[in-house]
Amino acid sequence: MTLYVYRTPIEIATRLFEIFILDGETALIKILLRVIEMRKRKILRLEDMDLHKYMKEEIIEECIKKYTISALIS
Repeated sequence: MTLYVYRTPIEIATRLFEIFILDGETALIKILLRVIEMRKRKILRLEDMDLHKYMKEEIIEECIKKYTISALIS
């Protein structure tokens, strides 16, 4: 759960928390796998600290801006 909300804007963190309450941690894992799948090319290009920073701070917000929550859930 902290992976999602640690550095995400409050609006996104609130929405993710709602999904967690409604559907449990399985839903969050599905979202995480979908996010990784969608950003696979960028993830594979990054190295070391850039990859760490991207996965920790930027990937969720980037995906929320580019795709809807609905797209990440499906």
